[in-house]
Amino acid sequence: MVLDTNKNSLAFSSAGAILPLHFDAKNNEIKTFKNNGVLLGLNNDSKYISYHCEMKKGDKFLFFTDGYTEVFDDISDKIIGFQGIKSVFETMVNNKKLSAIDLEEAFISKFNLKEFVDDRTMLLITNKEE
Repeated sequence: MVLDTNKNSLAFSSAGAILPLHFDAKNNEIKTFKNNGVLLGLNNDSKYISYHCEMKKGDKFLFFTDGYTEVFDDISDKIIGFQGIKSVFETMVNNKKLSAIDLEEAFISKFNLKEFVDDRTMLLITNKEE
C-alpha cells in the first residue's frame, strides 16, 4: 500500500487478501473492489491487480483481515463474513471523527462477541474534511 498525502491518492494490491471498503463521501456510498489472485508467495507466476484511488475530502478506506470476517456471531453461531464488517462500517461511516477503535467496539457489540479465535488487524484511512 502506498498513501500519498501530497497527491491525496492511495494505491494497493490485494495479493489474495481481503480488499478494503471505500466510503466515497462525494456520492455517499460504500464501494468494494474485486478480489483477485492467490495469496502472496503460493505461485511464482501469480498476477495481481493494483488499484489506484483518489482520496477526496471525507473519503474513508477500511482495511481489515479475515480475523473479522471469519469470526462467529455469538447469538446465531453463524460466521459473520464480509457483509458483517460492511454493515458496521455502513452504520458509522458518516461520523466525521470515526476511528478504528469505534468500529471495533461497534463490531463486538453488534455481534455480541465474547472472543476472537484468530488474530485481527483493522486500519482506517480518512481524508479529513477541513
